[in-house]
Formats: sequence, C-alpha cells, structure tokens
Amino acid sequence: MKVLQCSLASLVKNINKKYFLPAIQRSFVWDEERIVELFDSLYKDYPIGNSIFWKIDNWNNKLCPLYQFEPSHKEREKKIAAQKQGLKQGSYQIVLDGQQRLTSLFIGYKGSFSTKKPGKGKKSFIEKHLYFDLLENDFSEGYSQFLFMTKEDAVEDQKHHLWFKVEDAYTANKFDEYKQQVKIIKKSIGPKLWQNKSKIITERLKKLFKMTYDEERFSYYEVRRPFSEFECVSDIFTRINTSGITLKKADLLFSNLITWWGEDGQNEIKMVMENIQEISTDISQDFIMRSCLYLSDLTVKYNLKNFNKPNIKKIMENWPQIKTAVDRMLENLDNIGYVDSVKGLSENALIPFLYFIKLKGKNPTSEELKQFKKYYIASQICGTFGGNSDSVLSNMREEIKRQYLKTKTFSYDELRSKKSKVYTLYHINKEKLEDIVENTQYGTARAYYALMLMYPSGTGGKEIKYQMDHVHPKALFTKPYLKEHKCYDHYEEWLEKRNRLPNLQLLASLNNKEKSKQPIVDYVASIKNKKTRSNFINENFLPEKKLNIESFEDFFRYRKGKIVAKLCKILE
Repeated sequence: MKVLQCSLASLVKNINKKYFLPAIQRSFVWDEERIVELFDSLYKDYPIGNSIFWKIDNWNNKLCPLYQFEPSHKEREKKIAAQKQGLKQGSYQIVLDGQQRLTSLFIGYKGSFSTKKPGKGKKSFIEKHLYFDLLENDFSEGYSQFLFMTKEDAVEDQKHHLWFKVEDAYTANKFDEYKQQVKIIKKSIGPKLWQNKSKIITERLKKLFKMTYDEERFSYYEVRRPFSEFECVSDIFTRINTSGITLKKADLLFSNLITWWGEDGQNEIKMVMENIQEISTDISQDFIMRSCLYLSDLTVKYNLKNFNKPNIKKIMENWPQIKTAVDRMLENLDNIGYVDSVKGLSENALIPFLYFIKLKGKNPTSEELKQFKKYYIASQICGTFGGNSDSVLSNMREEIKRQYLKTKTFSYDELRSKKSKVYTLYHINKEKLEDIVENTQYGTARAYYALMLMYPSGTGGKEIKYQMDHVHPKALFTKPYLKEHKCYDHYEEWLEKRNRLPNLQLLASLNNKEKSKQPIVDYVASIKNKKTRSNFINENFLPEKKLNIESFEDFFRYRKGKIVAKLCKILE
C-alpha cells in the first residue's frame, strides 16, 4: 500500500465517477453532529485519519458490482446504496475504509441532510444544507461554526452570524475564486458591517477555500491487488471496519447475496432464520449461507468470491427446495439427536442431513432418521467437522449422492464402508475411542454425545431434561479434602482427571439436584432399595466397590474401560 493525497474538491468531484462503494458496504449512519465535527476538524487542520481505497484496473461489471454514494440523507434512514449502472470498463477505486467520512463530505459539499419533524410522509422532513459562519463571534456553549440549515433560517439568522453555503466553495472550482466570493459578500451585507468585519470575513472565507482546494488535505492508502485476490481484500475490509475485531463473515456474505437478490432475498432469509431461532438459538446465519451453496451443488468453500452473480442466481433457483428442506430438517432435529445449547456443537454436521432431505424431496423415513442419528452423534464424538470442514462437507455430499443414486436412501454402515469417500473419518477403532474417552472434557459437545450413546434414555427429548454431572463431585477435589482422605499426593493429577469423561454422567435434572455435591459413595448408599441401587450402578457403569475418593484412580480406569467397550459396540 502507498499513501496518496488529493484535495477535498477533487475527492468530491470524483465520487460516483472514480470512487465507489463495494458490495460489502454498510448503511450511512452518521448524524448531523458527526458531519459538522468532521468539517470543523478539517477547518482547524486536525487529522481525520487515512482512508483506504482499492484500485482495480480493467474493471468490468462481470467482476463485481459497484455502488454509489448518496449525496442526500434523511435522519435515521438506513438505506442500502444503489448499484451504479452503465459504467464503462476502466480503472476505479473502491472505498474499503472511509465510507462515513466520504459520504459526509459528499453531503456537505454537494448534498443535503433532512431531519424529521412531527407528521408523516415526505413533507415531514426538512431538507437542510451545510453552512459556515464567516463571523464566528458567538462563543456560547453549543455554538458551531458549521451548521445544517435551510436557506430561510440562514437569511434570518444574520444578527450575529453571516452564514455562507459550503456548497458555493465547491462549485467555485478553484481556490482563487474566494476573491470573487468576497466581492459578492461585500455587496450583500452593506458598508457598515463590511467596514467592521471585512478582515475576519476575508480570512475565514480564504481558509475555507484553502481547506477545500489544498492538494494535501485528504490522505488515503491505495491497495493495489488484482481482483483474483478478492478474499484478501475482503479480509482487509473486515479488519479495518471493526478496529481489528473481525466482522461476522455471514454478515458480509449476506450483504453480497442481497446485492444480487434484492429485498425479496433479504426477507426470505430473514424468515427462515426466524423459523430456525424458534427451534434452536445455536444455529447461526452462517449455517444458512453455507447451506445455500451446498444445496445448490456449488463449490463448498465458504468465501465472498463464491457468492458471485452466477452462483447467487443458482441459489435463487434452488431456494424453494432449500427453504422446504430447512422446514423438514427442523421437524426432525430431535429425531437425529440434536440438542440445543450444547457447547461446541458443530452445526456443519447438519448440512449433509439437510442435503439428503432436499435430494429426497420429502421427509426421511424412521429408519433413515435412525441412520442419520448414528452419523450425527458419531460426527460430534469424532469431531469430524472440526478440521478442514470444506473438504469433509464436499466428500459427504458426494457420498450422500452415491448412496441415493444406488439405493434411494442413506445408511451409516455404508458411510463406513471402504467405498465411501469419508471412510477414514468414521472408521472408529478401540484405540481411537480410548484416546477420545481419555481426553474428552466436561461441558463439550463430544462429552454430551458420548454420554448420550451410553445413556439411551438421555436422548435430549423434550419431556425429560438431562444434565451433565460429575460422578465424583468436582467440589471434593480440594487440597484439604484430599489431605483428609490421605490422597493429597494425587491432587494435581486428579484435579485434571475430574473433568474427563470417565468421571462424567447424564442425570435427569431432578436426580442431579438430589445428588448435588454428595460423594458418590454416600449417594449410592442412600438408595435403600437393593434393585434400584443395582440398576443405578449398572446404568452408570460404576464398579460395585471402590466408590470412595481414595480409590479414584481405580474407579477412573474401570469406568474408562466400560465406556470404551460400550461405545465400541455402538459405533462399530
């Protein structure tokens, strides 16, 4: 990047001719006060920060649409900029950072700012232009030398002020024209006021013109990268527009999507997201945006470049089927083991299920739901979508297509066969499960779904709410307690192991409340009915003996073996 400079007049002159907004632009949000502050800072020669422009040589409309700055703005209006039509191929600058400042300069020098007054309709807005006080002899609190006013207000307010329309400085076209403006003002205000204020009027007008035509007044960085590096430029945009905090990628892609689809597309996706939020607060807009690509059989890679005009056209063609598939998926989330509000849940694991529903064109059968439940839970336990999810998703789509063309259905066992492109991801052996069980931590999606397989009743149904709980309460793993039970030497090691899967269980909310922080050995002993106590021990994979804290190491080893054996039997 290199730093370039130009005058404010040159900048404004080239807005919507040379300088444009990208598809990922935001609405203009500055109010009157912010615009006035900007002009005041410029007049006082304060720094306003450098903008960042992206120069594209040999631009044409097939590369990307360009959007216009709006010269007029209505208070509290959040208007999406209009696309520039009829633009010829050539070299243009896209504003990556500085939209609010450039729009404010455009409004101040060439446009207007309308404020709301009581009432409805167009007449309820008052159109005002930016004026500059050539006298500045009012030093009361709240006074500003720049102000948005109507022409009538500017004329009436001449007792202590002499308001000059800032647009007249821009339309003068050059710095020396301030002299001509001085002559015009001299005639308009009369000899008495001119005699007293000629010096300050001339100095202030000259300074306003100097601010407007100084060739070094506006600085900007110029990014010179080819359009093929659009993703890199998009990353620059997200960082500089959020002070180093990355914007949600879905917001940027959604902005590009509605660029081509329009308001109808915005409403369609909003409606689908509202339906999703009624069922699950954890499924994000990212899920829908990625699913649009996936269910339209487009490239899976989730980036701005893939949301181009041809791809969006294909998404629009597929939208009725996508929308129906989402509705059917929501109806069946419980049936495949989906549980809302589980930490670390991979929503990408739902996308192949969604694809199958669209491919089939109707609701899955009960057997297909059972097969997808195995797939979904195994995906969460194995962390299948935690790495290169684009590659996994792409291969999963090919596998679902293969199975559907062959049998018109879906089989988890077939997914794990050597014919499958995802065979290695779902080929789970004892060694792999031992590693998973040993290292799975409390509160994670992997822990929840491993426990769900171990506890057939804990399927996340709506009637009974199940909670993850420590078998040996974590509150007992303190230095005083372990010292009291003569196992203080294991403090560091056991402190880490207490949150791992062999010390976790699923309990119904009521049972969890009853157990609370009670040592497991005391809780089991409190179950007076022999058969109930035996069932509790078996259902929770507990040893008959050695439930005291002193035997935690033996307990951990025993339960790890039981869990691995159970998961092996189910997943293999």
